[in-house]
Amino acid sequence: MSLVEQSFKSRYTKLPVLVGESPMQGRELRKLYFKHTMAKNSKVGILLEFNYEEPEFLYPYYRFKEAGFETVSIGPSTDTVYKGKHGYPFKAEVSIQDIKPEELAALIIPGGFAPDYWRRDKRFLDLIRQMNDLGMYVQILADI
Repeated sequence: MSLVEQSFKSRYTKLPVLVGESPMQGRELRKLYFKHTMAKNSKVGILLEFNYEEPEFLYPYYRFKEAGFETVSIGPSTDTVYKGKHGYPFKAEVSIQDIKPEELAALIIPGGFAPDYWRRDKRFLDLIRQMNDLGMYVQILADI
């Protein structure tokens, strides 16, 4: 079973899903689940690497900040400025080796070419697996 399938299975089997539910009911259940998870911890991590897709990184980054969550960009190093696919620079606030899955309520994985780097980096894969094992919210915005 792939990591994406495991994430989907673990995420939605914990929800009280009704057979034949409408999309609106499903959305409401996911909102409740997300609100419950976020109540425990208000830090949202967003992965950052070279050639990230700017809208898929920047929109959740600033939207979660507006909603009152602590939002952190997580990259391989805090010393590097990472340029997106369209040239927008952003610096990681936290290094991947300094973040613990228990600190995060959610992890956002933006697209672009960045996922190609992450899939080859054991540190990123371990973080995603650990968050999945803990039943934490992992959102993949990339085309996989």
